Amino acid sequence: DPKAQFQLRIFTPAAEVPLAGHPVVGTFFILAERGHIKLQEQPTRIFQQCKAGTLPVDIHHQEGRVEKVVMTQAEPQFLGESRDKKLIASAVGLAEDDVLPDDLPAQVVSTALPQLIVPARGLKEMEKIELDLVTMKKIFRSLETDCFMIFARETVHSESDVHARMFAPFFGVPEDPATGSASGALGAYLVRHRLITEVAPTAHIVVEQGYEMGRPSTIHVEVDGEPGSPGEVRVGGQ
Repeated sequence: DPKAQFQLRIFTPAAEVPLAGHPVVGTFFILAERGHIKLQEQPTRIFQQCKAGTLPVDIHHQEGRVEKVVMTQAEPQFLGESRDKKLIASAVGLAEDDVLPDDLPAQVVSTALPQLIVPARGLKEMEKIELDLVTMKKIFRSLETDCFMIFARETVHSESDVHARMFAPFFGVPEDPATGSASGALGAYLVRHRLITEVAPTAHIVVEQGYEMGRPSTIHVEVDGEPGSPGEVRVGGQ
C-alpha cells in the first residue's frame, strides 16, 4: 500500500498474527526514539501496513522525546457468543457462579484478531484461574478463536476500569502480561454491553493486566461511539 510508510509482520512463538499491540507500540517507539521517524506535528501520525490492513499509529512526543504511542485497530466485529456457564467455568477452573455475572455473555470480538472476551465476578476469582486446556480447545473450536481474555470490573487500582488476564496457549502464549489487541476488543465489548456509559464522543478505558504473573501493566484504550454502539478503537501506552 503506497499510503503506508512501514510494513510489519508479527509472530507469536507458534503463529503469525494479523495485529498485536505491543509489537506495534514497541516498534514505533524505538523507531521514533532512534530518529527513523521525524517527529513534527503533535501527534506525529504514520501508517503501518500489516496483515490487518493499513492502519494509523500516532506518536505523542514532547521536545523530541516519545511520551506515548497509540495504534488504531480494525473496526470491531462482534462474532460468536456463549452463555454456557458450566463450560466456560470448567475451562478456567472456577465455579459456575464465578463467570458470566449479570447475564453477560462470553463473546468473540475482533479488532483484527478474534478474542473471546469473558466476564468474571471479581479479583479473587481472577486469582484462582487454572486452565483446562482440553475444555479450552473445545471452546476455541466452537467459537473459531485462539485467544481468551477474562476480565473483572473489580480492580487493584482505583484509576483502572477493568482487571484482565489473557491466555493463548495454542499460540505459544500460556499467559500474556499485557495484550494490546485483546484490550481493544475488551474496550469494544465494554461499550457494546453498556458496562462503560461515559462514551460520546470517546470512552477512555484503563485496563490493568499481568498482576497474577508479577508483571503488572497499564493499557489505555479509547473507543469512539455511543453506549451500545462502539466505533473506532485505539490502544496505547508508554
